[in-house]
Amino acid sequence: MVDNLTDLIGDSQICQRNWDLSEEIPTEHIYLIMEAITECPTRQNIPFFDVTAITDRSVIEDIHKCTAHFKIVESMANSDYPKLIAEGAYRMKKTERIADVKKTNPQVLGQLLIAFSANMNTHYTDSVSHDPLFSSEGKWEKDVSFSIGIAAGYAKLISTQLGYASGFCGCYDEGINKILGKDIRLMLGIGIPDRNKPHTEHHYESFEFPSFKEVKNLSPVNVEYVG
Repeated sequence: MVDNLTDLIGDSQICQRNWDLSEEIPTEHIYLIMEAITECPTRQNIPFFDVTAITDRSVIEDIHKCTAHFKIVESMANSDYPKLIAEGAYRMKKTERIADVKKTNPQVLGQLLIAFSANMNTHYTDSVSHDPLFSSEGKWEKDVSFSIGIAAGYAKLISTQLGYASGFCGCYDEGINKILGKDIRLMLGIGIPDRNKPHTEHHYESFEFPSFKEVKNLSPVNVEYVG
């Protein structure tokens, strides 16, 4: 069982960039994924976020057009991107300034697209501190971000257990807010992968995105055991 869970964790790390749209996700699987999202833990079980589940192809395609924000330096080899990130944020930002190509993010093109937004009904109206670092606005934003992160992680792992591929997307423009009528914080595309392509290949183009799998080997998460 441990080996199976290890495989699931590894599979859930993948950002899927292409899809087999000849198949559909059963409705009961969509409901299960949404239950994982809506029943995940939040502070005091407060629903700090809203979620939109999109299966309408025309809407998904319109959203995809708003995601041309993956920056590529044409002269750079794909294998250099993980090294650049591991070396630090400053070098990465410096390289982004000379990026000359922007690609759309086709991870949003799966059979199911989940969009997370803040639940404004939970916005704190009373100030909890005179310190701006602990203002009611800052505290609410933190709770929203934590809640969306936990919910998105639940959706990613549960969908992987169901046999689907997926990919997060946080690079998009204001056009998606107009399409959905909400201030979108994060999206997650879920679906059936195209088994005839590497997961890094663009759904529509003969272009392969860099893989960032090696970043954690080059700059691993620090783990400390106490006891």
